[in-house]
Amino acid sequence: MKNKNKNLWLMRFNEQYGFNVIKDILNKQVNVSLVTSNFVTLDLLNKLNIEYPKDFEFIDNNEICALNFKDEKKTNLKNDNSLFLNNKFYKSYYIALQVMERNQRFLGDLSFEERNYAIYKQVEFWKKKIEEKKPSNIIFFDIPHTYYEQILMAICEEKKIPCLLIKETNTGKSAFLNNKFQPISGYGGERFSKISKEYFDMVYKNQSRKEDIALNNDPVTFKFFLKHLKYIFKFLKNLNQKYKKGYYIKTDYYKFGFNSYIHESFRKCIYAWNCIKYRSL
Repeated sequence: MKNKNKNLWLMRFNEQYGFNVIKDILNKQVNVSLVTSNFVTLDLLNKLNIEYPKDFEFIDNNEICALNFKDEKKTNLKNDNSLFLNNKFYKSYYIALQVMERNQRFLGDLSFEERNYAIYKQVEFWKKKIEEKKPSNIIFFDIPHTYYEQILMAICEEKKIPCLLIKETNTGKSAFLNNKFQPISGYGGERFSKISKEYFDMVYKNQSRKEDIALNNDPVTFKFFLKHLKYIFKFLKNLNQKYKKGYYIKTDYYKFGFNSYIHESFRKCIYAWNCIKYRSL
């Protein structure tokens, strides 16, 4: 397929490395109409002296998770209800419900009904976005593990939009999978089963990387807790601001958005205390 006929979506190409991939793709004059990522990638993109495609759009990953859709409009989904009943979507729907555990401020924060509502809004948003931009291919820079990505993959399967999943391991190798998690040949990568085996063999033989050793040697002590306690005082001055770098998406009953700075710091302290408690056990 020629570059001019391509219309790529790049999902969660985060940080410097992901940005470098985006830059290389744009430099090759491949059309990219949508990128999802984080604030680091956005800052790097803003500094990039390059002409974007006319329909290029950047969406913050956390904004999507929190249902902060900037172009949200009332949409009639009468013709989309069948998507909730077919077998292809139901599996992704079930996984998305489970993945949303990571979006809770505390256990039981998101009710079953609120999760259903969030998933419904994601279906509404992504079906509209696909109809608007008509992507030819969607590339995920990691194994999809946000709840909206599960929904997007289900819609792509329904609309027969090819997906490419890139999975890297700590062994420095990559696997390329389709949206059914089957290996794709021809990209110079390894089979996922092979690189996974190499990684687990390394773990079994206790051949840790320097980064892992440094992390494991960092003792969880009371000093560790006090270090996190200071975040409460640090964030008190930002009491009325939202913490946009976190993954919690609920603010009140059926109200979605970002967590507060003070509550985010409080959860950090709870986490630090649990580290100490469970280490003693």
